Amino acid sequence: MQLYRINQEIEALIDDETGEVFDMDALIQLLGAKEDKIRNIMMLIKNTRADVAVLETEKKQFESRIKMKKNLVERLTNYLAMNTEGQTFDFPEGAIRYRASEETEIDDAFIDWAMNSPEGERFLTYSIPKANKTAIKSYIKAGNDVPHARLVKKNNIQIK
Repeated sequence: MQLYRINQEIEALIDDETGEVFDMDALIQLLGAKEDKIRNIMMLIKNTRADVAVLETEKKQFESRIKMKKNLVERLTNYLAMNTEGQTFDFPEGAIRYRASEETEIDDAFIDWAMNSPEGERFLTYSIPKANKTAIKSYIKAGNDVPHARLVKKNNIQIK
């Protein structure tokens, strides 16, 4: 029986006006049932808290394992890229391909130059000063030179 129904039955055994109990044996039995129900709910809460603690520990362990696996994937990918040197491979289980990309590299001196140069201001974004690599890339691709910045061709590995 649910706790709220036990409470309803207890209320039904007591006269609202006089407080008189209509059936003392039934009241004692219902109070015992209510106490058992309260104890069971309490134990469920304690067990659930213990489950939460175990799950949180497992979550931390899984997060640690995920991080280790991601690091392993990165190390192995870099190792494979070093050893395949841009060569493509096709296997029944998968393929190794490369795609060209460009990345803007910025020297440490770039920020000082951009802050003190009239044309350099547009290559900065503000919060903590940092180079706007997208703007620098577009500017260099348009045939202009930007001191302390250059386009570097990269060959990125793709594993499918």
